[in-house]
Amino acid sequence: MNRITQKNLEYQVGRINELTNSRKTYSTAGKINVGHYHLDYGYRCVSLVRTTNTGGGVTVTSNINGHGTKRELYNWMDGFVAGLSK
Repeated sequence: MNRITQKNLEYQVGRINELTNSRKTYSTAGKINVGHYHLDYGYRCVSLVRTTNTGGGVTVTSNINGHGTKRELYNWMDGFVAGLSK
């Protein structure tokens, strides 16, 4: 894979949410679902975060020193998916 796009990252996040049986961030009633993984962008970099409470708090899940490049995160999530799949 030459270029990692946001679409590639979103696909990986979808796989992670599927493997962990996590639901979308917001329910149909507009309430926050705890445990959902999603992307967090900042300073032209990205990280994987997980919603930890109903107030919208998150914890950084990806271990790439905070925010990293799209390629770093894609590779990290690929390993995460491999571990979840076993």
